Amino acid sequence: MKFSNQGEQILMDMEGFIEKPTPDLGGHPTIGYGHKIKPGEKFNTITKGTGILILQDDVKPLEDVLNGYIPIKLTQNQFDALIVFMFNIGQTAFLNSTVFSDIKLGHFETATIPWERWINISKYETDPKTGEKKRKLVPVKGLINRRKREIELFRRK
Repeated sequence: MKFSNQGEQILMDMEGFIEKPTPDLGGHPTIGYGHKIKPGEKFNTITKGTGILILQDDVKPLEDVLNGYIPIKLTQNQFDALIVFMFNIGQTAFLNSTVFSDIKLGHFETATIPWERWINISKYETDPKTGEKKRKLVPVKGLINRRKREIELFRRK
C-alpha cells in the first residue's frame, strides 16, 4: 500500500509548515512539514514544494514498515492513520508499541486504547536538593487533539 494524497494532506495539516529550522516541542530542529533535521543536513529556508518532497521521502520507510510487518489487510484510512501516527512517534517507538502488536493481530479496536495515551512529551527538571535531572512526562493539548484525529481516521470506513 501507499500513503494516499488525503493522508498526506492530513499529515501536512497536522504538522504545519516551517520554512526555517526551528526546534520542535522536544527540542529537535525541524523544517518543512515536521522533518527532523539529521546530522549533516543543512537548511536555511525552504519552499512548501521542497517541504512536500522531503515529507514524501520521510514517509517511504514508514510505508515499508507497514507493508513489511503488518500481515493483516488494512483499509486506506487505517494505513494513512498509522503512517501519520508513526511519523509523529517514530518507527522504533511504533514497532515497540502495543498499538503495533494489536494491529498486527487484527485487534483494531483494542489498538486504539494505548494509541490515545501517546500524548506526552519528556521534560527534564533538576531536583533542587540533589541537582539530579529527572524526566517528567507532560501531556500536550496538541498531541491529545492529534491522537483523536488519527484514531477517527483509523476508524473511518
